[in-house]
Parts: sequence; C-alpha cells; structure tokens
Amino acid sequence: MPSALNELRVVAQSTVNFKRYVEDPTLDTSLTYYGEYAEYMRNALATNPIEEVEKDFVGDFARAYNNNVAQIGGLQVQELDNQNAVKLSMRFRLPDFLRFEKKLLTFDLPMMTLMQGLRVPNQAPRTLPLRIYNQGIYRETIDVAFPDEAFLKPFSNRFDERNTHFEVHEKLGGEADTAHFTGELRMLTTQIPAADWQPHLQRVQKTFTQLSGNVVFPAVTARQVEQIRAELAQLDRDYDNGKLKNHTEVQVRALAEVPVQTAQLDGGRL
Repeated sequence: MPSALNELRVVAQSTVNFKRYVEDPTLDTSLTYYGEYAEYMRNALATNPIEEVEKDFVGDFARAYNNNVAQIGGLQVQELDNQNAVKLSMRFRLPDFLRFEKKLLTFDLPMMTLMQGLRVPNQAPRTLPLRIYNQGIYRETIDVAFPDEAFLKPFSNRFDERNTHFEVHEKLGGEADTAHFTGELRMLTTQIPAADWQPHLQRVQKTFTQLSGNVVFPAVTARQVEQIRAELAQLDRDYDNGKLKNHTEVQVRALAEVPVQTAQLDGGRL
C-alpha cells in the first residue's frame, strides 16, 4: 500500500463575521475531505440519514466552542468534481462569543480540525506502540471580519512545532478590521513507540494550547484612544499646576477613569 503520510486529508475554512459588536457573530464553516477520507464521508452519507451526519457535524463545533453555537439552516453537501473530494458546509450563530475582560474585548478561535487530527488517548504509561491511523496533512484557515478598525496596529505571531512524529505550523495576524489564522498539521509516522509516549503526549498538550488562538482588542476605537490620551494629558497638567490641589491621588485616579469608561460606553463595542 502506498504511504499516506503525504496525502491531503481535510481542509477546513471558516469565517467569523461581526456585523455589530453587540450582536452575536456568525460562523460560516466548511470541511473538505479528500481521497480516502472523502470515501468515508460518502459511505456515511449513503448509510445514514443526513440528519445523523449533521448532528455529528454540529456536535464537533459545539465541543470546540464550549457549546456556544446555534445552528442556522441545515448541512450542505457538495461533490468537488475532478478532486475526489466532498465538502460539508454549515452556518452557526455564536452566542456569548465576545468577552469583556480587564477592560479589553477578547474571544477564542479553536483550530478544531488540527486538534482532531492531533488528538491521542490520554493514557499513561504505555507498554505497546500506538498505531496512528490519521496519517497525512490537515489544513485550516479562519478569517474574522469586524465592523470597524478593531486593532490599533497590525500584529503577527507564529507557532511551529517539529518532531519525529508530527509538524504543526500556525500563523496569526490582524490588521485594521480583519484577522487571519492559518495552520497546517502533518502526521509524520505510522506509530508512536511506547518509549516515546510520554514525550509525545507532552508535545501534543503543548501544541493544543497554541491551537486555540486568543484575540484581544480594545473596547474603544483608535479615534477614541487619541481623545482619551488628550484628556488624560490635560488632567496631568491640571494636577501639576495645582488646579486639582484639593484632590487626593485616589480621587485623581478616579477622575482618570471617567474618560476611559465614557469612551467604552460610547464606542458601541460593549
């Protein structure tokens, strides 16, 4: 049998779209299965009601997003001509997706397809090798669209893990009103020897923490930031010039919170 280590298995593509920050964003997602995996999916669709396949599809996303997904419409199935591939698509609403923590807005983006490809039993110790059945290549992209300039400046990060059993490469970046995440997993072996099990499990656990990207951005716009800075600079001048001589430092710090919290309330992001 030919080796499956270089076979493309699954390509996942997702888009999170914020129309307004005070509304739940939507998640449009698709999983495209190639080759042998496409045959598995065709068999599942042929031998089970589509409602059962849809239930499994929704369940995977519910677990990845902490059960905060609401289904919109039904599962869509598409054969990709001349690619030996089957594409499953669906739309969700993401309740309670955006969180306000430490004066910042934040949310998590799990790369669930790469996590599923990398997942192993949490078993220790082992006396026998672990057979790797999900050999091959897994790719995932997640795009996020914001209704305004969410980020004050562009950002870019990456994570790479290379070892004898698997490779993971992940890029995270954002600019103005968009964020983009890409990742690739390559399973490089057919089995994990028992002697390598504990180091392998530690590497998997370390990689899992990187495959749930955390996005953080301010609760105020860039224009509001400039206004806040101007008001705080004026407050410093008033304090230095003695115009606030009857105020304690605690009172001055409280006054400094006023323009920040006013901007947060007026910014339309909370």
